[in-house]
Amino acid sequence: MNINDISRQVERVTKNEDAGSWMQVMSPITVEPIPGARILLRGMHAPEVQQFIIDSKLRGIPDTEYIPAAVSLATIAVEGIDVDGDPVTPENIGDVYAKNEWLLVQAINHFHRRPNYLGE
Repeated sequence: MNINDISRQVERVTKNEDAGSWMQVMSPITVEPIPGARILLRGMHAPEVQQFIIDSKLRGIPDTEYIPAAVSLATIAVEGIDVDGDPVTPENIGDVYAKNEWLLVQAINHFHRRPNYLGE
């Protein structure tokens, strides 16, 4: 195993995490994709997100508070999702995550999995 090869992969994945990866939103009932509903998320190792996580931990903020905030910060774009006709955006998605735990859980799972950011 060449450690430099692994390090290069980590660098590539971290760059991809900063650019984001699309998460297909799944129905919490059928576990089928909701057509057209997707969220572009930075990964947890993207520099801005990582700094937010570190700062939150240093300030003693509990995981249950900073992780949802980090996922909101990581949200770059939202497509095909609205609340009673009003489009969901990166600016208001924190409220949507707070009221729809099933969506937050999907975003957290996507956000934490580095393979989602391997790229092509």
